[in-house]
Amino acid sequence: MLPKVITLIKENMTAYLDNVQMKRLELVLLKYLPNTNDMTTDENENINHQVEIMINNFLSAKRVEGCSIKTLKFYKNTLLNIIPTINKELKNITTEDLRNYLDNYSSERKISKVTTDNTRRILSSFLIG
Repeated sequence: MLPKVITLIKENMTAYLDNVQMKRLELVLLKYLPNTNDMTTDENENINHQVEIMINNFLSAKRVEGCSIKTLKFYKNTLLNIIPTINKELKNITTEDLRNYLDNYSSERKISKVTTDNTRRILSSFLIG
């Protein structure tokens, strides 16, 4: 239930917030809305911290590979939007979850196939390593 509420709030705020502000809103909502699963707040914060470390490590590797600042920013924003939307631990994300996300994302935002494929490649690179 909680992911649906957060998604609805985000959809209603899209016109007013940029990606960074939207991510901050989502983190605040996750922190203060009642948690519907069995994890404690400390466990959730630990998982969020671990994901943040993984994203930073991924971005560091991409920086070493020669990616531009603009590309790194795109990668970061993409990952920060995707992970909370899927709302699963990284190790539990399935191919089907990614397909559903990409389908919904491309439909809602009316993005091109090229952008959808770029997003897919970012996810693949991040999750598979």
